[in-house]
Amino acid sequence: MGKKNKKAAKDIVQPEPTAIQQPKTSIKPRSYMHIWIKVVLVAAVLLMYGKSVNYDFTIDDNIFYVKHSSVQKGIAGIPETFTYGSLEKFNGMKGLQPYRPVTLSSFAIQKQLFNNSAAKAHLINVVLYALLALVLFNVLLKLLPAAHPLVCATIVLLFAVHPVHTEVVASVKSQDELLSVLFALLALSYAATLIKGDKFSVKYGVLSIACYSLALLSKEGVFAMILIFPLAFRLLLSQSIKRSLVYTLPYLGTALLFLFARQLVLDGQVQNYQNTIMENVLYGATGFAEITATRMEILFHYQRLFFVPWPLSWDYSYNQVPVVDWTSITAWVSVLLYGGMLVFALLKIKKQPVISFGILFFLIMLSPTANLFFLNGSTVSERFLFFPSLGLIMAVVYGAAKLLKVDILNFTGTGIKKFKWIFGVVIVLFLCLSFIHSNDWESNFTIYKAGAENAPNSSRTNLSFGNQYLKLADMETNRQAKIEYYTNALKYFKRSTDILPSNKDALYNIGLCYAGLGDKRKAYESYQYALTFYPKHRSVLNNLGTAFFEEKKYDSAYMYFKRSYDADSSFPKSSQNLAIYYFTLGNYNQAIQYASNAVKLFKYQVIAYDVLSKAYKALGNEAEATKYQMLYFEMKAEADAAPEMNYIPEG
Repeated sequence: MGKKNKKAAKDIVQPEPTAIQQPKTSIKPRSYMHIWIKVVLVAAVLLMYGKSVNYDFTIDDNIFYVKHSSVQKGIAGIPETFTYGSLEKFNGMKGLQPYRPVTLSSFAIQKQLFNNSAAKAHLINVVLYALLALVLFNVLLKLLPAAHPLVCATIVLLFAVHPVHTEVVASVKSQDELLSVLFALLALSYAATLIKGDKFSVKYGVLSIACYSLALLSKEGVFAMILIFPLAFRLLLSQSIKRSLVYTLPYLGTALLFLFARQLVLDGQVQNYQNTIMENVLYGATGFAEITATRMEILFHYQRLFFVPWPLSWDYSYNQVPVVDWTSITAWVSVLLYGGMLVFALLKIKKQPVISFGILFFLIMLSPTANLFFLNGSTVSERFLFFPSLGLIMAVVYGAAKLLKVDILNFTGTGIKKFKWIFGVVIVLFLCLSFIHSNDWESNFTIYKAGAENAPNSSRTNLSFGNQYLKLADMETNRQAKIEYYTNALKYFKRSTDILPSNKDALYNIGLCYAGLGDKRKAYESYQYALTFYPKHRSVLNNLGTAFFEEKKYDSAYMYFKRSYDADSSFPKSSQNLAIYYFTLGNYNQAIQYASNAVKLFKYQVIAYDVLSKAYKALGNEAEATKYQMLYFEMKAEADAAPEMNYIPEG
């Protein structure tokens, strides 16, 4: 009997150490190794993104920083960031919109200290990214006690150098991503310290909840962390299901409190902006087959960006990611891929807890922004992969270690050389790609150029790059260079309408280009064609009026100016042009009425001041004439000093 028991004991296979089974293995102090790992992390971040301090503000930086009225008040504007939606003080948007007061407050402080310095803003992003990498390393040491520090370092390095994260670091606006993820990781870190401690510590509990609150107020996407906390407690920190759920309750309460506060701020407001197929292809999908298949097509692109992060673009809208139905092979591959990941994670949740956690982390954190359950303002965006990618990296590293028979605890095993070579090469390759891609974010011209090249099937990327040439043409004084810029702009606007014939801005800009090139006939034809799609396009109508006015066809000019005004009475250009029309005809009172309305709508509508001055002078009112003449010179000087002030969005 004794012999049988001994034999049976020999036949028992001891399971490999997991995060739940923490082996009692004596490990020599590794503080020196930790220091070197942290030095390498910071060095990698500086190597990839240090040069970004020389970059301009780009794309959405105006929305949340440079032209956000609350932010531009500096510290005095911070209270407004908590009491309004985060877009309302930029463009007056009401209703459903982001609520990110901590991010806006950070920008307000930067404005106060550095006065819209792009260099300082980019430097802060680089510092935050380096800090995030260091915090992530410390968090992994706590969550993965059965892992060698070099395994944790591999995960963090892969995360830090992944090219798909370039946008988050190089775009100042994406400080919302950096802050939310940094605070979420700190919340997880303090929670791990609390749970692993010998005694219950109120301090760490309060710090964890406070950090999660700051994460939510930086960007809403970390709301999904309420599902990550119990998974981490159970799978990585060896807590029972009951204790994991109990520990999660304070975070759930915090998340619900955030939703309540957000609702209070946005309650009763009606959304005045509608997303279109231009931003998200799903708005062009019709029927169950197209909607569901296109969703899977979108999810596939996130896998592609993770595993093959090249080429990269700031935009993947219509028709870079197309609307498809279930005849699309990609949609079916995506179903099999994601379905297989989910099934594997659930089946292996006990034997491979870290891999399961990584997969579930990826799926959960990606779901709010992947257009899976509700639509957002983008088809696919690289920044949406920022936090979710961490889970997939964990799963890949642990999966590779399992396949190569690497001892996670001691960083040894028969396949350790292959493990080091594979991930070493990937890390160096990714670092180089990130270094190269960061150059694209130097300015709006460079990032839009890269977008048009790397996502050529997007109507939006072609439109945006065409706009850069159009701006150059408007600023250029040399006629030959001006023609070249208009010609290049026209090329990209036509590409944009080839992809999406109803692209409103591209249709209008084609007319602008022909007008700039001096081809009045084609400009007229282009404007008329645009009106077949948008009969009340205020800018097209206004420009047609201007063309007829220059030809002294005043009746036709008036008709188009009036149609533009009727289409949108808040458009200052139509009021100004009606004022010019009435002044030309000698109707000075009407001219004063429309010119006054123009400067009321937009104070840098400079010509309107000149009309007011001359109209009052014609009526014999010298005092008012002098007043508006002075205002004309004052506003003209301000507008000339800062041309962006004279910009009115076309519509």
